[in-house]
Amino acid sequence: MAANSCAKFDLKRSLECKNGTHFFSIICGTQAEIVRSKLSNGRDKVSLPALYEQTYKISERSSSCPPEKYWTNLRKKWIVVTSISRPTEQVIKLSRLPNFQLLVVADQKTPKNWTLANSILLSTETQLQLGYHILQHVPWNAYTRKMIGYLYAIQHGAEIIYDTDDDNVPNILSDFDDYFAFGNTTRGLIAQPDLGEFGYIKNPYVHFGQGSVWPRGYPLELVGGLYNNNYTVCKYTTPVIQQGLVNGDPDVDAIFRLTRKKLYTNIDITFDGYAPQVIYPTGILAPFNSQNTLFHYDSFWALMLPVSVAFRVTDIWRGYWAQPLLWKVGKNLAFSATNTTQVRNAHNYLKDFAEEGKIFQEAGSLAKFLIEWKCSSTDLYECMITLTEDMVTHKFWEAKEVLLVKAWILDLNCVRYTPPVIIKEVQAGSSSMCVNDFQTYSIFNGITSNNNATSLNEKFELRKLCNFGFDVKSTLPKTIYVETLLVITFNYPHYEHIWLLELIYRPHFPHILYCGDGKAFKAIPDLEISFVHANVTDGWSWYECALRVIDMNYGVRQNYIFLSDDVLFKFWETGGYDKDEIWGYKIEDQLLDVALLNQTDLVPEGFTWEWNRGHHGRVGCLKALTRIANESAQNKILAEFVQNRVKFGLGDSLVKVGMSDIFQLPRIKEDLFYEAGRIVRDAEILLETAVPLITTGISAPQKYVTMPERLRKLEEPIMRDPRLKLSYLADEMGVPKPAICPMLT
Repeated sequence: MAANSCAKFDLKRSLECKNGTHFFSIICGTQAEIVRSKLSNGRDKVSLPALYEQTYKISERSSSCPPEKYWTNLRKKWIVVTSISRPTEQVIKLSRLPNFQLLVVADQKTPKNWTLANSILLSTETQLQLGYHILQHVPWNAYTRKMIGYLYAIQHGAEIIYDTDDDNVPNILSDFDDYFAFGNTTRGLIAQPDLGEFGYIKNPYVHFGQGSVWPRGYPLELVGGLYNNNYTVCKYTTPVIQQGLVNGDPDVDAIFRLTRKKLYTNIDITFDGYAPQVIYPTGILAPFNSQNTLFHYDSFWALMLPVSVAFRVTDIWRGYWAQPLLWKVGKNLAFSATNTTQVRNAHNYLKDFAEEGKIFQEAGSLAKFLIEWKCSSTDLYECMITLTEDMVTHKFWEAKEVLLVKAWILDLNCVRYTPPVIIKEVQAGSSSMCVNDFQTYSIFNGITSNNNATSLNEKFELRKLCNFGFDVKSTLPKTIYVETLLVITFNYPHYEHIWLLELIYRPHFPHILYCGDGKAFKAIPDLEISFVHANVTDGWSWYECALRVIDMNYGVRQNYIFLSDDVLFKFWETGGYDKDEIWGYKIEDQLLDVALLNQTDLVPEGFTWEWNRGHHGRVGCLKALTRIANESAQNKILAEFVQNRVKFGLGDSLVKVGMSDIFQLPRIKEDLFYEAGRIVRDAEILLETAVPLITTGISAPQKYVTMPERLRKLEEPIMRDPRLKLSYLADEMGVPKPAICPMLT
């Protein structure tokens, strides 16, 4: 075809429907444009002479694609940024992220001599040689040129794309893989709709402890609304888009910056860096941006950045556009705790305010439109085009986005991207997302330095108890266990004593989770605590709390400590214990063989637990150990557990029993506990047999830490009378009784 003929039809695309299937009409090689439309809605169509047409099915690779002979698969994990500056400190750190390939997309303002080891620069000249169809639709000096980098990464083997900016970098590069989920499944919390008419859109910052902060893109009319902090807890399919939060100067809008900033001082916001990941199920929207965001392969189609909206709008509108399409393919969005501190590049907040005008005015109406939007097609690409066209009709963006999305789809085909398939309609809600039968519910409140429950309430509560006279002083060192999750379980719902447990433990344990029967639990005014439901059955199976806690997937890196609410734990005397091994309490040395039917000494001397011989003891243990052995053939974790028992001298059927109202579990061994524990729980084994059975298969006898009796105090009166608990606490902590509470003397 002659060049002048091509020029005549340059930049025209349309869509032709034949028997319900979308087809592209390709014109002039790499200048391909769809040139006619024949849609049922009666829109005008543009026809071309048949001489200039070649028709390709939407899912096919066109002849206009660039040749493949120079393609090479470089890395599976890529980082894509744009930059007009010399390599920043943050970009240099990104280039050192293990197992990732850094790709920098240049623009006309990028220094010509830009260079950095362990990185690839797509110069302006290189971009023009790539042959991508989107090149005709993406302007120069625009953030949207990032799309060229996305396509390049996909073309060269990407399975993960980390989308971020040149002023943003993870705090600890070596721990990067711990902050995002890369496997097929993960654990965490599934959000529930907020209360009220607009419950379908949530502010993710509230989950991480900042209820008065909102992200760029959140509808202003909803700021300060009622937040639902109830969640479903389970293992679920890994979210394909994961937004990591950012400390310091996060991505808030210009109104927040202009009204909250201090003159000559940067915004400095801290989120709860230990909060579990929260996933948004079908029917719940949230704004997310292009900073510190991980995209899995099945979400690469959603990387398209609209070109008809302002720079401060493009990634937010992309995020909203993507979410109803994600639901069509059974995928989801999640938010993860902070792993980054951002020092934002200097810029004009009033200019940001002007650029964000469309967000301020239309975010709420866009969210409502997307919740109600439907697509009857069974092809993702067709739904992408339909949604783009419908957003044009409703004036959320301009018609040029239709041309862009079609070019984007052409390029995805060209780089051999395989999109996910549309699945059967998923109902709004969370239960269908879980991949196992272990589901429960929780209340979670993110904790930050300015909303810690104890700091707000301890003096008020003590004055109530102590007749307004006290001065709490202690000789104990002020040790803070920031990498420990303290889990306090309730055999019976004595939740009225939580304030006292907060007083005792919160100053030393920032992360506390309460566990028990959720039916009897009610939120405690003025105390922002977290709670998870478990079937504790009057205490005999409260070890189920450990399984539910592991499912929540807190961000603590070191260990869990589990204790019953009727125990007072001398945590300050455990400094020398190995936190990478199990700690148990009063586990008997005697080995019991549950395979022997008529064993007379099945109950250790001094114990009166006749249940050891019945369903919740010997029978349950034998049932659980048999199942563990059978499943270990297909389960590597259970295979390790079985091998451990053999190495530790426990064989096939030997068990121990002992008091188990307190134990410590290192996070590095939580998978062993979980896999064995779920089977033990199914067998309905009593606590004092279940916990030793599980934990003695995790740590070797010579490494198993047996805590002495002096480390805990267990008495029913102490549990029921807060004054006695305080009196005991005063003695143990070296606090004079008149100082802690005059009425105790």
